[in-house]
Formats: sequence, structure tokens, C-alpha cells
Amino acid sequence: MGMNFQVVRMEQTFPVTATNALFQFAFMAALENAGHGCCDQPYATINLLDCGGNVLPCPTFSIVAPTSGCGSTFTGWTNGGGWTYTNNWIVSSIDLTAYIGSCVTISGYCRRV
Repeated sequence: MGMNFQVVRMEQTFPVTATNALFQFAFMAALENAGHGCCDQPYATINLLDCGGNVLPCPTFSIVAPTSGCGSTFTGWTNGGGWTYTNNWIVSSIDLTAYIGSCVTISGYCRRV
């Protein structure tokens, strides 16, 4: 049996200035708890890259349904009916002050199984 999944990717590159050095983002999620192992569950990841495409040593955010043996960067998940979901918007931020004067790429992708 082959694995059937889809990956969706989104990116935005922008110059970092004193007025946008605090990058804020919010999400709501509904992830089907498909009974897979941690590495095979549906997820979303947010990475930061410099203008050369190198991964920055900032935090990487993983949006994954916390299940047995799997952790999540975020709290506030509810389980029910084979789904793990957030009831409210989860808001977080990344301090980009160290990158003022350069540019960064916020790269996010999700995989659905």
C-alpha cells in the first residue's frame, strides 16, 4: 500500500527593519489523528532562512497534534472524533532584531496524510 499525502508550502521574504523586527503569527489547526507514528502524522512547520537560503538559528516551530510519544511546540489542543484541533487562535512571535538590515524568509509547509 503506497502512502498518499500532500505537501503545501508557503514562503514570504522581506527586509527586516526596526518596525517589523517582531514577527507575529497566528494559526488554528485541525489535524486528523490518523494513527500513524510521530514522524508520519500530519503537521506544519515554520522555519526562518537568511537571504542566501541558510536556516537561521532562530526557533523552528512545529505544529503537530500531540499524541502518544509526539510532542508539540504549542499547547491548547483538543482531541475528539479522530481529530486533534485548536479551539482558539494560537498566537506566537519571533524576535528578528538580530537580523535588522538584512532580509529573512519565513518558510512554512504542512503535510497532510
